[in-house]
Amino acid sequence: MFGAGIPVLFIVGLVIYLRNKVEEDYNNRHPNQPELLSTTPRLDASVKGLDGQTIEAYPVTLLSESRRLPRPNDNTCPICLSEYQAKEMIRTIPDCEHYFHAVCIDEWLKLNAACPLLIDQPQYCGYQEFELSCQVQETTQDVTILTFPYAGNFSVFHIDYAQQVLQLSYSEGCLPGILVQGLNLSGSPFMSVNTQNYTFYNCSTMVQYPGVTKIPCLSGFNFYVVAILTDGYTPSTSVCLEIAKVMVPMSTDWWEDGMTLGWNQPDCRWCESHQGTCLFENVGAGLQVRCGSAIKHGMLH
Repeated sequence: MFGAGIPVLFIVGLVIYLRNKVEEDYNNRHPNQPELLSTTPRLDASVKGLDGQTIEAYPVTLLSESRRLPRPNDNTCPICLSEYQAKEMIRTIPDCEHYFHAVCIDEWLKLNAACPLLIDQPQYCGYQEFELSCQVQETTQDVTILTFPYAGNFSVFHIDYAQQVLQLSYSEGCLPGILVQGLNLSGSPFMSVNTQNYTFYNCSTMVQYPGVTKIPCLSGFNFYVVAILTDGYTPSTSVCLEIAKVMVPMSTDWWEDGMTLGWNQPDCRWCESHQGTCLFENVGAGLQVRCGSAIKHGMLH
């Protein structure tokens, strides 16, 4: 009787030992205070969703019994609205300046390469003077909107934090028409970059010549509006009349409603080049930036 029981006890003991060993190895690889990853992916709203490898690159934290959180006042997952509990895994997304239950944000990021709208999200999104807002779409992906006091609304489809430039498309019609009237960026922190001087012409027939760009949104049934580099080809005055000389913020398809703008303040270039996260903090009456990360050198900040 005892001879048969000894192997059973041995097997049970071996199973318990192996299970404890696996848990110990897991905890050693995933300590309560995680390490900073060498590179943290950026969210890009133009991408439909992220793959598993990219999602796993975002840092995770296994909460201890003390439930020590990166920000003590943020104790609720913005997605499921449940409070964080001990031994739960939370994932930090620096672009969102927040953390979430890993199971919640992982499922979200598989379908959306953008931050979830937070319940307690401030009225402004990002730097207050940028005047960014989110436009919810019923049939397509939500769009980030940048509003200029004198130029209207533009859709943001790419932001380069290292170079401090962003690419925009005009949301309300014909961008070349705005440029001909004079792009007014007054009241915003943005400026034109990589500008080139174009001359716009109204032509009775389409001019066929290298470097001549037709502007469809300004052209009509029996006339053609074209843009030509000012120091380049000049069409015959019997065919074309000059409309205006315009400094165009260059991008690949600017005549199809795209342009590139830049900004100087806030200046996050040094922080971005050192793989940090540029954060905004209230100081006095305005906003200042600091370079940090939600997780650094094994400690939460």
